[in-house]
Amino acid sequence: MASILVVDDSLLDRELIKGLLAAEPDLQVETANGSRDAMAKLHAQAFDLVVTDLQMPDIDGLQLVKSLRDEFPHLPAILVTAHGSETIAAAALDEGAAGYVPKSELSEKLVDTVRNTLILMQAERSYSDLVEHTTFTEFHFELDHDRNLIPPLVDLAQQIISGVGHRNPVQRVRIGVALEQALLNALFHGNLEISRGISIPPPGELGDEAFQQIIRSRLADPIYSDRKIFVEFQISRSLCKFIVRDQGRGFRVPDTHSIEEGGGRGLVLIRSFMDEVEFNDKGNEITMVRRWDAASFSESGRRKSQQFDDTSHDSSISEPVYGRLISERSGRTIPLTEKRLVIGRRKTCHIVLPYREVSAHHCQMYVVEGFWFVKDLDSGNGIRINGKPVKRGRMDPGDTLTVAKYNYRIEYAPVEIGAIGINRPQEA
Repeated sequence: MASILVVDDSLLDRELIKGLLAAEPDLQVETANGSRDAMAKLHAQAFDLVVTDLQMPDIDGLQLVKSLRDEFPHLPAILVTAHGSETIAAAALDEGAAGYVPKSELSEKLVDTVRNTLILMQAERSYSDLVEHTTFTEFHFELDHDRNLIPPLVDLAQQIISGVGHRNPVQRVRIGVALEQALLNALFHGNLEISRGISIPPPGELGDEAFQQIIRSRLADPIYSDRKIFVEFQISRSLCKFIVRDQGRGFRVPDTHSIEEGGGRGLVLIRSFMDEVEFNDKGNEITMVRRWDAASFSESGRRKSQQFDDTSHDSSISEPVYGRLISERSGRTIPLTEKRLVIGRRKTCHIVLPYREVSAHHCQMYVVEGFWFVKDLDSGNGIRINGKPVKRGRMDPGDTLTVAKYNYRIEYAPVEIGAIGINRPQEA
């Protein structure tokens, strides 16, 4: 179950957004009545995604996005924009937001946008060990009109980007969104020539009956049905480059980057998330480039992580330690060097447990008021505290955390990491 924090100073709007998301059985939603309240809750509890209004009296959504980028770089934010806030929204996208939804289209687009972002953040990657050794990758694809090919293509690109060492998952999501939007535009607006005024459902969704009827009509006509999408991408340790070309008649590319006049929401996202965006003269081919900066990588070109297999131990770690996990299998110690970390099989996790029973992103540990909590990330084999299966819960000093079938005793001093008095937080 994914945890969403909704931030809006308006009680009416806050409850509207919460209602739309809470109607989904696998989304857990909490609210904050402004940016300050949001930051306090983010420091006290782990969330998977933030949905925030842009115009708030205490600290606007743009500043909140900047704060998330600095303090919670792995936490994506979705913006909710009102008419007239397009300039701020564009700036917030430039500062690191993962997407936006106009308030006038909340009921149609909010849930899909949230789900798509979560899917891109949490996708299981079955061959991450292989791409970890990538230095340069080039792919060429020729796609037909199967929209179900889009998600795995986007996921493949994200895996390669992670493999070359680009360690910020929110930035990988933004690149994935840009590529996905380019593919959707090529399929529906390019090859099938669906009007840009018609809302395109996300991959995996069929759309309403009127939309399906248009698609059936186009696919029955050889003028449209035989067209292909040609995709090329190059990914290295310095940049990624995507070229997407359809066989449609093309379109006039607008000069402006405005959200209202920039050629649709998809093009606005593409231009915000990529460093260079160019079209050919016909308007049926887009080239997108994103260059990496030095801050995106560890010194070795890969994300810094702690990898433990109960047979080895790195004693050179010099970061502050907020406690430790001790393997009951081998007695080896895993230092907890951050107050919020992910445990899993993937090499991009903070603590890597390279066992087949451990999911790619198995669980998340985080500190609340000086105590360690753990949250299951919809893993295959679950987690337990002192032998009891839990979805989330507090771990007191000396408790045993079971990840899949592997047991670790946690040791820490609550007063040294923020606990005050004898009260212990019950929920997180």
